[in-house]
Amino acid sequence: MKADNLLSPAEQDVLQEMMNIASGRAAGTLSGILGKRIEMSLIEVAALDRQGIFDFLDEELGVVGSAVEQRFSGGLTGTSMVMMDYQSCSHLVQLLGGEALESASRDVNEQSILYEVGNIILNSCVAMLGKQTGRRMHFNLPRVYYNLRGHAIAENLTSPADPNIYAVAMKSALTVGEINFHIHILIFLILPLNNLKAILHAALNG
Repeated sequence: MKADNLLSPAEQDVLQEMMNIASGRAAGTLSGILGKRIEMSLIEVAALDRQGIFDFLDEELGVVGSAVEQRFSGGLTGTSMVMMDYQSCSHLVQLLGGEALESASRDVNEQSILYEVGNIILNSCVAMLGKQTGRRMHFNLPRVYYNLRGHAIAENLTSPADPNIYAVAMKSALTVGEINFHIHILIFLILPLNNLKAILHAALNG
């Protein structure tokens, strides 16, 4: 993942620590709900501008097998997404869904599993940032998408006319039992870069 040095080393360290904590909390919640040993560890995290968002999606994913999207407002406004390639998506659903996915209701069960996993991960990561604003966060219901092109996602969620769109991008390892998956998370934020830095400094000084 190419970072454009939008953050100072201290700010980068704070962002990484915040997302590490959020990842651990998400994994704990998923383990409790799904009754399986689940771990989530952060591999990389960066703050990206518009061009960085395009580069991240093109280089890391290209074609997105599945994506869970959730819009949020309140202390922060934007859209978050957790994405994985098709093979990882299919394997994850089989591990978490078991025999239910062999029935005629396969598609419904698959979406339900992705919805639950995505909702918990995104809520945890966004809430970690939103907490620093001191304002309540509001989350819309997630939506599940399949077979999206990374470039199209970036075009849909960013506008060249609005320079105040940045994203926190993460590459993480999700472990279910002994099986590892790579997932990618993007938190699109509609705010000036200085506001994002202020959030990180609030966490640093908190």
